[in-house]
Amino acid sequence: MRKVTPKMTIGDSDSEVFCLKFDPEDKYLACGYGDGMTRIYNCETGKLSYTLSGMSGADEMPVTCLNWRPTSAALKTANVLVTGDANGALKHWHATSGKCLHSKVEDPENHIYCMDFNSEGTLLAVGGRDFHIRIYDETTKSMAFKMKDLGELPGHSNRIFCVKFN
Repeated sequence: MRKVTPKMTIGDSDSEVFCLKFDPEDKYLACGYGDGMTRIYNCETGKLSYTLSGMSGADEMPVTCLNWRPTSAALKTANVLVTGDANGALKHWHATSGKCLHSKVEDPENHIYCMDFNSEGTLLAVGGRDFHIRIYDETTKSMAFKMKDLGELPGHSNRIFCVKFN
């Protein structure tokens, strides 16, 4: 007998969704919106569980990428969601309390389009508009290094829309 999965519509915003990601246990779905808000929905009920907002003003830029940080022994805080904005901001959120734990802007002209964690959650790779991939150390929240051209190789010649740790 075939199991039928019911369809569910979630969301209550007039703003467009730029990105979304399930948490590691598939209990929540985090969605980044064009209005600068991140809304986290319960996958069982489809209802809004948490709202993350940096400011409550018209100057909020779209949330263009997000990712749940893996839990590990090296990183004590669980339920951390990292968002990237169209104004170059990286924000670390404690998803269940709604608190912004850390915010950083390397370059306000660099729209952040993609991010990925290594399996331990200790490194975060970020790519965007400025053709560079930045690697951040999650324990210090600082940039470990920026990948750049190598010798005669040109590096990236356009925006970066996808990064992935292997």
